[in-house]
Amino acid sequence: MLYIPVRFNPFSFVFDTTKHQIKITWETEQDAMYFIKIENMEEDPDSVATRIPPKGLPGRMVSLPMNQNFYPILFEDITHYGRHKVTVYRINQEYVDLYISRHQNSRELNEPLTNIYDGLGVFSAFNSEVLYFEAVAD
Repeated sequence: MLYIPVRFNPFSFVFDTTKHQIKITWETEQDAMYFIKIENMEEDPDSVATRIPPKGLPGRMVSLPMNQNFYPILFEDITHYGRHKVTVYRINQEYVDLYISRHQNSRELNEPLTNIYDGLGVFSAFNSEVLYFEAVAD
């Protein structure tokens, strides 16, 4: 069983044990875009025994770009015990456009996105805020 001790800033985390989730919230600007990265910080983390196989790299998750001011982390998505780092990235529209157009194949070639004059490439920027939580065995 997974347990998340409550020792964090209540304005950043809301623990909802009835839904088995941690809801991360932040202040947002109109039309702002964000994505979330969650990483297990342990050198050799113990795996949480789950029936659902983990997606992606063990102990790491990256969300899709979104324009909301919250993100729920479901307990079933936490694959390893230990300290976790949650990074909330504020991204600009160029980054979102690049993310949307990242898939190409030989049947669907298109002009690469660019916002560089007299050249090709994307100049983008983002900033972030970091929060931590710890998952322990109950």
